[in-house]
Amino acid sequence: MKKAVFILAALVLFSTVAFASPLVSFGIWGRTVFALAESNNLDTKIYQEYAPGEAWFPAHRLEISFTSDLVEYAFKFDVRPTWIDLPNNFGTLKLIPDLLTLRIGRNTCDGFDWYRRNAHRNLDNGSAGRMQGAGIWISTAPKDTNFTAAVFYKTPSFAQGQKWLPLNVIMATEFAAMYTVPDLVKITAGSDTSGTTTSNIVRTLFLRGELIMVKGLTLWADVVFDGFEPQDVATNMDLNAMLAVSYTGITNLTLNFAGKFGMILPKAGGSSTMAWALYPGAFYKINDDVGVGIDLTASQTIKPAPAADEGIKIEVEALVKLVKFNAQISFYLMYKTVDPVTSPNMSWKVPLLIDFSLW
Repeated sequence: MKKAVFILAALVLFSTVAFASPLVSFGIWGRTVFALAESNNLDTKIYQEYAPGEAWFPAHRLEISFTSDLVEYAFKFDVRPTWIDLPNNFGTLKLIPDLLTLRIGRNTCDGFDWYRRNAHRNLDNGSAGRMQGAGIWISTAPKDTNFTAAVFYKTPSFAQGQKWLPLNVIMATEFAAMYTVPDLVKITAGSDTSGTTTSNIVRTLFLRGELIMVKGLTLWADVVFDGFEPQDVATNMDLNAMLAVSYTGITNLTLNFAGKFGMILPKAGGSSTMAWALYPGAFYKINDDVGVGIDLTASQTIKPAPAADEGIKIEVEALVKLVKFNAQISFYLMYKTVDPVTSPNMSWKVPLLIDFSLW
């Protein structure tokens, strides 16, 4: 009886401590896309469009999170044109606050994406450093050390009859670490993986540096490489590099510029494929309620002969943002000089994007 009373008292005490002063947040987010006009369907009326592979496809989301001193829980519910998804559904236990944290569930990295810069929707460098998927995250951030590290032990996606040895699971485990030199630079390095079976796991190494020595100026470089796997798993080696800068020192004006270069090198000889992209942009905050901006993108993929190079693709996004409501309306013009797949000369499209989020 005394033992039962002791256990009950311990549970009550833990609950009181764990859930003291909890913080619950609730939010919705949505993106709608309307195609106003395009070169391949000049007589088509305005329609809502779903574009697989594009960063701006329509989606709607419900988010709920709970935070206390020792326990956290996050839930995200996505509704998209062809499916319903739960990209975030995980619990967090702060075993030793500021030192050791355990997270279990499924995560798309919103709120845990420490090792990936995303100043522009096209500037994720292949999502390098994004520890996403289902499994167990163990992280540490010792206080006053400027050091953070995490290990992501993935839960395999089993097919019927598929067997994963412990070594296979270790091969799919991801890790990253970040160290900050105060008022100077942040350095991040790590390795993530892709693939769901024992025969197609591809490991990527990434290194990132970010200067923080000038107020209002963000300057960062990003290098990603993969190609250590045997040829029967990955037939190519990929190298991606990016340099980006953002400056907010001018009153109410933010200037952005980034350049990206990628190369695919076949392991068994042959010619390499190269790609480049430039991303200049600017945003002006008119007042506390409204801001306007423009983002430009120029990109091209250069293929080895006799394949035809893709034409230079130019994208222009003009946007109006309601700052307080975090809502954005964008007119987005896409233009391609030469497209050997869909058009011998050019193709263009004018979508209208409407983004909103309420918290």
